[in-house]
Amino acid sequence: MGKKTEKKVRPRALGVDNVELFDITCFSCQKHHKLLQDGQFHCKYCGVMCENCASEHQKTPKQAGHWADKIRLISHFETPVVPTFNFLEKCETHPKRRIKSFCLDHGALCCNDCTRDLHAGCTIDAIKTMCEDVLTEAEMVESKNELSDLRRRGKKAGNAKKQEIINMARQATLFENYVRDLRERINVMFDSMVAAIVKEKDEFCKAESQLIEKDATLCDDLGPMFEVAQKHLDEAYRGRKKEDMWIAMKKLEAMITHYDGIVTGVENDKSEVRFEFVPNASLQGILEAPENMGKMKVTSSRLYGNNTDLTSKRNDAPSIRNADSKFKPPWEGDDIKAHPSPWVKSTNLLSKSKTPLPDLIRHSLGPRPNSLPQGIRTARGTIMTRTSNGLVTPKVGKQSDKGYHLANNSKAKVIGEVFGPKNTNMKITYIGRKEIMADFDAELTSVTGSAFLPNGRLVLIDNHNKNLKLYSSEYEFLSGIALEERPWNVTSCYKTVVAVSYPYDQSVEIITTGMDMKIEAKIKTDRTCHGLAFHQVEKWLYIVCGSGKNAQIQAYSLDGHLRKVIIPKHGVFQEPVYIAITSDSKRMFVSDLDNGIVGFDTKSGDVICQFRNPDIKRYWDIKLDPDGHVFVLTTDPDCIYVLTGLHNGQLLKEFRPELSKPCSISYSPINKDLVITRWKVEEIEVYRFV
Repeated sequence: MGKKTEKKVRPRALGVDNVELFDITCFSCQKHHKLLQDGQFHCKYCGVMCENCASEHQKTPKQAGHWADKIRLISHFETPVVPTFNFLEKCETHPKRRIKSFCLDHGALCCNDCTRDLHAGCTIDAIKTMCEDVLTEAEMVESKNELSDLRRRGKKAGNAKKQEIINMARQATLFENYVRDLRERINVMFDSMVAAIVKEKDEFCKAESQLIEKDATLCDDLGPMFEVAQKHLDEAYRGRKKEDMWIAMKKLEAMITHYDGIVTGVENDKSEVRFEFVPNASLQGILEAPENMGKMKVTSSRLYGNNTDLTSKRNDAPSIRNADSKFKPPWEGDDIKAHPSPWVKSTNLLSKSKTPLPDLIRHSLGPRPNSLPQGIRTARGTIMTRTSNGLVTPKVGKQSDKGYHLANNSKAKVIGEVFGPKNTNMKITYIGRKEIMADFDAELTSVTGSAFLPNGRLVLIDNHNKNLKLYSSEYEFLSGIALEERPWNVTSCYKTVVAVSYPYDQSVEIITTGMDMKIEAKIKTDRTCHGLAFHQVEKWLYIVCGSGKNAQIQAYSLDGHLRKVIIPKHGVFQEPVYIAITSDSKRMFVSDLDNGIVGFDTKSGDVICQFRNPDIKRYWDIKLDPDGHVFVLTTDPDCIYVLTGLHNGQLLKEFRPELSKPCSISYSPINKDLVITRWKVEEIEVYRFV
């Protein structure tokens, strides 16, 4: 028997922004158990509504800014725009029917079903009547000529476009050669600068050495004179003549008085010569913002338009991410218009000191300890470490009975269970929904980061409305603060202090929460920053930065100084988005969109484990409880997983696919609550362990 094919479900209507609507039942009538009616209007935030509900929808103050447009019903019997010649006598709309007539109003070939369903009120003529004079009509000859001409023009246009690609490649080669030649000329300028500075240095060292050698020669010449004076003094004492002894003593006093001033002057001259390079304003601007040295301008581009300046960026923010990047949040698109600020060297708002960028390598002061791990020492003792043992991707088909991969590094195994004590009976119950939308919110909330403070208060980061909100332990709104950039994640640092990451601005802000919010400091990174986690022992802020081969974990002190960089092997990270550190600060876990959950040893930076389920497409936010259990929020399917023991992954909750995509998860150690936020909603969902 042949395999039975499933019937494809077709949309019934098109809504706002050409959204396909499969169910046009009024959601408001269905929610309030009213008489169900087919919707006539659609709002991209609220769904399908009937005429009565749509009129009420426009009057609601909370819904201000929403607008419901009339939906367009789709007829599934529309004639294809371009006819095919698969079956000459068959109807294009109804392949099992023969063409019987021709619509004079629409110029369409019709079968009996088309005449009945689509052209009931049109002027129809039978095919037999229309084709009587076809052999004598000049249209047949004209059609053949037009077809030949169209084929010729199409072939010519195709060859022209191929030649256009060749010309573009030639222009690109000339452009590349020009840029490389410009680089060579710049290198010649820098070589000349280095030669001049080295020559000046050599001349200075020669002149300075002559002055220093003069003092050294003077001190060396004093030695024989002092030996002669010592000899005569000894002879006078051996002769026991008072006159000779008194004369020798007076001469010696005069000599000591004279040369003591000379030796004292040489001793006090302890000035040490040091060299420091002081760049001018132009070179200083290049060193601080190398990506602003030049840009590419494209003229007559189909991709970007005419006369478009393309500024070369070395950072991969989501707004300027490459086409092969897989980091695409569900709300990315027209809803987000990022405005990445230019690369500047930030000033710490708390300490008023310049924040050292991690890509500027400087010489360390003082000797290097032998106990430091292998790596590069940068400003203020930063250790740039590359893990010796990276993640090895399992071969295809090598899966455990649990259906996911686990790669352990034998050289970096941790003592005990990786994901906390094994517990296979963890269950949660639904508590309810809590409203989080405030009056000053212009759009529905999209909370991409959430965290509980030690006092039980909840901090939410709204990516769409660009604000931070503080809620009580009973989820009542307390205060909020507007942010300049779109935030991504938040983590708790101290009792009332949190850190907020801004991917598009490539920065992190330290904010004191309370009834009066205050931004205390700002940390500037050298690449896109997403997830945050605070190390309770080192008091450093660990940040997941970059993507692909540029992905790494950077650790900063709260005063803005880079302390450590962990660079895993290629392939460990694809798109890391969130990070969490255990309560004992010995392990940290990073969620990667494609590679799952990757565990690291915090001290050495080695990869110790990986969790990846082949049935899960995307891994998002993660949180830990005090026991070390890892709670993972996934999409496609939308679920909550909990990782316990060595390699035990348990499905904790699966959401209905028709709901909005989940954004973040947070765990309250006080109430034992799990809080789930979603994309473009008014409420959060609260679950509690039973």
